[in-house]
Amino acid sequence: MIEYIERSLNDDDIKYINNKYKLQEKSLIFINKKVMKYLPFYSALFGTCAVVFFILLYKKSDNFFLFLTGTIFIFSPFVIFRLVKTFIKNTMLQTKLHQIVDSILEKDTAKVVRCISSKMIEFEEVEDEGAQYLFQVEENKIFHISGQEFYETSFFPSSDFELVTIMGPGEENTLDFHIHCSGHKLSPIMTVPRDVKKEYIDKISELPEVIEGNIENLDSVMNIILK
Repeated sequence: MIEYIERSLNDDDIKYINNKYKLQEKSLIFINKKVMKYLPFYSALFGTCAVVFFILLYKKSDNFFLFLTGTIFIFSPFVIFRLVKTFIKNTMLQTKLHQIVDSILEKDTAKVVRCISSKMIEFEEVEDEGAQYLFQVEENKIFHISGQEFYETSFFPSSDFELVTIMGPGEENTLDFHIHCSGHKLSPIMTVPRDVKKEYIDKISELPEVIEGNIENLDSVMNIILK
């Protein structure tokens, strides 16, 4: 079965969104804490070396300490600049993350493609084009998906899964995408080797999501793909 639905966000969607963006925010906060730890040190180092450097320069000293303090005096502002720039950038990203989550919750819309299938063909990856699967959804209908977002996990490919696209404020503004699996892990009835796939991969433009055919007939599947 293949089903196209537009619905409000459910608890699983909201949990996924919160976990994803909170994890990103925690990473930004962690980096900013590191920045704030090193910024006072480099600022104090810059000030101290500047004072010592100009004192030695005034006394016309020509020694190793003049060279050392001068080097630190010249290069430490670049380190300080990078730290401040990182802090500002991460703070702005945190604000943007909050705006994204607010937009998602305000729109409260998900476009869902639900696929229920008991039989599936898997294609080996040739380079880095991503995973590719053909699911038998009806007697003579196949659901095709491919891309790097479909790599195998402990739950996917599944006998019952949803491709959930989270919508933003605009009409076609996509803010997030994830796969929700509610069935059991599905094993392929056939795996098409990369050497076979390599023969036709350049001939593929864009496959429709649903195509006619039966995956149990490999020749038939190849003819469908190459149309």
